[in-house]
Amino acid sequence: MLAGPALAAQKCTEYAFQSNDLKVDKPFDHLEIASINVGDMTRIADVIVTTKLLVKQFNGVKLSVDVLPPDGAKGVPEKTVVLKNELRNNPNFLFDHMKPLKLKVEWRDDAELTLGEALEAMKQKEVKAAKKDFVTIVARPDTSLAHFVSGMSANAGSGGSRGTWELRVENKSFRNREHVRLLNWDLTLCSEEAQ
Repeated sequence: MLAGPALAAQKCTEYAFQSNDLKVDKPFDHLEIASINVGDMTRIADVIVTTKLLVKQFNGVKLSVDVLPPDGAKGVPEKTVVLKNELRNNPNFLFDHMKPLKLKVEWRDDAELTLGEALEAMKQKEVKAAKKDFVTIVARPDTSLAHFVSGMSANAGSGGSRGTWELRVENKSFRNREHVRLLNWDLTLCSEEAQ
């Protein structure tokens, strides 16, 4: 009797940005880069990114993840995935709250809704709750996180985990406007194990 192909189960490892959640009165308006260094040499099958944000307004804000392999050119990303592209005058991102919303966004390729759709679907009760405590939203990124999975190497950007993973929060809108502040982020990398 011939044996069939081995089934693969995913083993996931979570990496956290090394900081404490900051106590901040309001978001601020500039570029933020927060890095996670991954030393594990694993070929990855799936990527999930979780961000904790203070949000006054999403209009004109770009969120992205860059990977820099350990042997790559210093400061030059191997690959970039855009979680939320900079959009100006898009009604989905125009809500402007006097008190910032506390949003924990889990970015997954298998999510049903984009960030704009997820925000639009939020009930008034959830919006009110997000002004006091973190509310979780699951959103599909604008660019697939699967771009990080393609390749045959154990290095970041070529199908692997090892390297520097950077989350960027960039305000591309008008100056002197309060938008988004990154409080923390986590990276979950999953690999397949034959059973």
